[in-house]
Amino acid sequence: MNSKLIILLLFIFLLFFYIIYYLIMNKKKLKRINNHSNTNTDNIIDKKNKVNKENEKLLFRNVLNYYLYLLNNDLDLIYMRVAIKKFNFFLKSYPNSSKFQEVNRMIYNLYYKLENEEYNRSKLYFSLHRYESAVIYFQNFLIYFPHSIFKEEILYKICISKYNLDKVKDFFEFYKEYIKNYPNSANAKELRYLYKKLIENE
Repeated sequence: MNSKLIILLLFIFLLFFYIIYYLIMNKKKLKRINNHSNTNTDNIIDKKNKVNKENEKLLFRNVLNYYLYLLNNDLDLIYMRVAIKKFNFFLKSYPNSSKFQEVNRMIYNLYYKLENEEYNRSKLYFSLHRYESAVIYFQNFLIYFPHSIFKEEILYKICISKYNLDKVKDFFEFYKEYIKNYPNSANAKELRYLYKKLIENE
């Protein structure tokens, strides 16, 4: 074997060895870069999650303070709207929050409290025989609480108020609505009597 061939084979062997070495080193380097990149990404995600959790805690604390204040003070429709906005903002921002059901319960409690307060306010005008004011409050009540447990009694009181105000057409209108929805209620008998009386006097 001549010397030129030996040199050529040696060169090929060295070149092959260098390529293998280069590929191995590059693979290790890429692995280190990927590991570093993944670590950085994980750190960023962890930091974002921590910030998000802190924001959730702060917002919930704000909602809770507002809820406790409203629960221990008189409510009105304006305060209720503000409260609902705050609570809904929390629910939309953190739909997977562990506090989700608790905030929903707060909304229900405030809604129930406001419903009772508005009903008692309306009933007060009726008991004072301030029928015009009572009707306004009752009708507003039905707008905000269309499925209230007090709906039957409120429609009855509107009928009585209209009767006492001599607003016959209005009485007929609310009477029809009442009888349609509550034909067998305890108050239906009295309203049928008043209706018959008005018909006879026409």
